[in-house]
Amino acid sequence: WRCLAPDAPAGETPPPGAQCSGMEQGPASVSSLESSCFGQNASYASGIAREESHGSTIIHSGVDYCAGDGSHDSVSWGLFQINLTVHKFENYTNPISGLTETLDCPKAFNMPYRGASSRDQCKVTNRLLYQACVRAAQNPSANIRVACKISKNGSRWGQWGANNICGFPK
Repeated sequence: WRCLAPDAPAGETPPPGAQCSGMEQGPASVSSLESSCFGQNASYASGIAREESHGSTIIHSGVDYCAGDGSHDSVSWGLFQINLTVHKFENYTNPISGLTETLDCPKAFNMPYRGASSRDQCKVTNRLLYQACVRAAQNPSANIRVACKISKNGSRWGQWGANNICGFPK
């Protein structure tokens, strides 16, 4: 996690009250997010995205995954590490078909992932839907729209683990 001091040694804990800095480039940069639904909360959003994904649109979580059937399926994807077991992608334009649809991602799983205690019970039950949801989560604009909805346009960051370090409004 990189807060305020990107050159700090790995594993260093930031001082109490430290806030995560936003990015200067990419789809989760402060300037890019200012023109999104985040508006005046773009610096918070960019700081969360930096901590969650380092600005990578295709990254998946190594700690949020389902293993109920012996697999290792990541459930959190993209810029804001959207948890596919509990969030839908509404008005998503499928780049393959060109159709606008709602991807009801929770229906790809047998249960919501709520942390390590649910990992061994959670599993993907609809592989095609899961793959479509992963593609949607890797789409920067779709990921940003879901993050806007979850965070109430960037005013509430309590659902993101990175906010334990960032300390933005919950």
